[in-house]
Amino acid sequence: MKITALFTTLFFLVPIFVINTGCRKNIAVPDDATKQLFGAWQWVRTDGGINGGFNTPAIAGYDKYIEYTEKGNYTKYQRGNKTESLRFTISQETSVVSGHLASIISYRKGGLLNHRNQNDFIRHSIEFKLDSLILHEETTDGLKYYYVKK
Repeated sequence: MKITALFTTLFFLVPIFVINTGCRKNIAVPDDATKQLFGAWQWVRTDGGINGGFNTPAIAGYDKYIEYTEKGNYTKYQRGNKTESLRFTISQETSVVSGHLASIISYRKGGLLNHRNQNDFIRHSIEFKLDSLILHEETTDGLKYYYVKK
């Protein structure tokens, strides 16, 4: 009886898991330049905000890096440990920061039950300079995060 229940459960859950993770298509990007985002990025510094301060790995006492995949997965690692995992999309919108058209990353919690749980506060406009990625929080007095390609 227990074995039958186990097989029945696996029969329904495994296909849902495979469909939800393995069969995802690559996310749409607004232009070819935005494809530079995909990959791992090492944190260099953060500055801005209301007090205009800054932070670096040396000051904070830890390193961190972030990773964006073509499938729309965002992962943050601190001291080598995964600390955050979200889904993301990229759209072309007017930036609150610059007032110009920009590629904007919107994040949300992933998963089968959270697919509509968009967190509108967590949004970044993207800027590339040489081998650097600069993420601007899309809010007044937001922080600016600097990363280099890992």
